[in-house]
Amino acid sequence: MIIDEEEVFLKPLDDEDVNVFEVWLEKEYINKWFGDKNEWLEEIHSRKDKNNPEPIEHFILYHKGKKIGFCQYFDGYFARNFYVDIINKNYAYEVNFFIGEEEYLNKGLGKIMLKILEEKIKGIGGRELLSDPDPENELSQKLLLSSGFTKIKDGDYRKKLTRK
Repeated sequence: MIIDEEEVFLKPLDDEDVNVFEVWLEKEYINKWFGDKNEWLEEIHSRKDKNNPEPIEHFILYHKGKKIGFCQYFDGYFARNFYVDIINKNYAYEVNFFIGEEEYLNKGLGKIMLKILEEKIKGIGGRELLSDPDPENELSQKLLLSSGFTKIKDGDYRKKLTRK
């Protein structure tokens, strides 16, 4: 399968996407790294709460109109218990992602998804990307490094965003 970047896009996750998201969370290769499905579903169901002080933007990744993955970003300021050096809001954003459909694994879609997320985050003024892959998740670490991230320490990968 050859992937044309022009045929890959993100759409905000909506109610009709929750079922496929739940199915993906049950897959061993995703569940292994993403953990408790119910916590993720609770987060997804609370995404419309306008009183939430820690908004998270959730997306479904599409290829040729087919739902194939998930990603999200949120302001790293709200994860200061982990990113202790992030002292300003709207500066650094953590990204999380996975490919939910097996036939799309190892096709370069993770890199494309990160590129799209990077542009979205630049568009809202973000200056840095953060990611906290499990230290045993070698595939995510390789993806991050090949996408321009630097390993700060186990579970802390970062990428400075450049302005044009």
